Amino acid sequence: ANTETEEAKLLSSAAQLQYGKAQKVLDEALLALSSARKALHQAQHDFFRCKGEREKAETKLKTVKDKRERASRLVRKRQHLLERVEAVGTDGDQSGDSSSGDSQEDMEEEETASRVDCALERTFRGHDCGVSSLALLQPDHFLSGSSDNTVKLWNFRSCQCVRTFRKHADSVSSIAVTPDGKKFVSASYDNPIQVWNLESAEDKCECSFRVHSGYVFSVAAIGNNWCITGGWDSTIRKWELDTGKCVRTFTGHERNVRSVAVVDEDRFISGSWDKTIKLWNTNTGQCIRTLTGHARRVSSVVAVGNSRCLSGSWDNAIKLWQLDSGECLQTFLGHTRGVSTIAALDDDRFISGSDDTSIKLWRLSSGSCLKTITGHSSTVYSLVPVGNDRFISGAWDKTIKLWNLRRSENNCREEEEAQNNNE
Repeated sequence: ANTETEEAKLLSSAAQLQYGKAQKVLDEALLALSSARKALHQAQHDFFRCKGEREKAETKLKTVKDKRERASRLVRKRQHLLERVEAVGTDGDQSGDSSSGDSQEDMEEEETASRVDCALERTFRGHDCGVSSLALLQPDHFLSGSSDNTVKLWNFRSCQCVRTFRKHADSVSSIAVTPDGKKFVSASYDNPIQVWNLESAEDKCECSFRVHSGYVFSVAAIGNNWCITGGWDSTIRKWELDTGKCVRTFTGHERNVRSVAVVDEDRFISGSWDKTIKLWNTNTGQCIRTLTGHARRVSSVVAVGNSRCLSGSWDNAIKLWQLDSGECLQTFLGHTRGVSTIAALDDDRFISGSDDTSIKLWRLSSGSCLKTITGHSSTVYSLVPVGNDRFISGAWDKTIKLWNLRRSENNCREEEEAQNNNE
């Protein structure tokens, strides 16, 4: 019996040793997987950026050719009029005046078409990798999450990073601020959700809890005490922020959940790679309605009031939905690549960011694109309104930009230069 006991102990020790080795190999494999995934993401974005730059170059070349052709037509027209002047004298002079007027009208038309109405006020730099998420803190600050594993707190006026929050071991995918502005929640590909206290002088995580069996893609705050998260495991979960307790799990999506957004205290919406949008009851866990219509993965959802919502997809389209009936009210087309983010400015206007590097301003009532805004050199991943006519954008080019929809570029440039001189 003693011999068997000793043998059992030896076997147990050997098993523990093998388990430790296996755990070490697993940790190394997970670390290698994370590094490989980051390298893959970087390679994909580099590819899309190069492709986008080529498309931009081709567009510029086409524009130059069109202008050259237009100039040639004007030269031919002027030459024809000069020949008429020589032939008919005074009548030819009148025709020449008409030609001058036509040329002036053409130039004014071209100048109007090329005018940029949306002004860039500020550019914020400080992240080492792409910016994936933004959240507003009233009145003068905002937060940014990045693939460099950090969250940064910024001051609008100084363009300076005030604080940096470090805890995640992988890319920060989403951030959400509680309505009282005292806490924020950060989600990451490393899985644990981190809860931070903004009133604390220390940049330490207040609470941390593992939420899904895989990556966490999106987080949204429900009041000051709860949040919902969407993850790789196709589920949505509701959490108590103070304790990290999961109080409800929402199941129904067939693929990973990329975006969640709160409609009101009792309802929220989710968008998934299964091409659907779902409306949920926050308290009961019931799926109230499923909205279908996109041809590819849904990447972003946002509520418009408490009766409508918008969804963006890899099919390059944005759709406006009536939540009570599930009817698709409007489809917005204009982006040339997948739509990555949407934000509502007011009841009749919204903005969208895309993998085509552009930002578009839309009108809900007419379905028309009011403006196309360019300035980022890579995918625009996050948009957050700052009032009705300003917004911030975060992109994979590592920058955050503050835009003004009403002010001229010259005024913004002069103000920025004055601010820099004061600093």
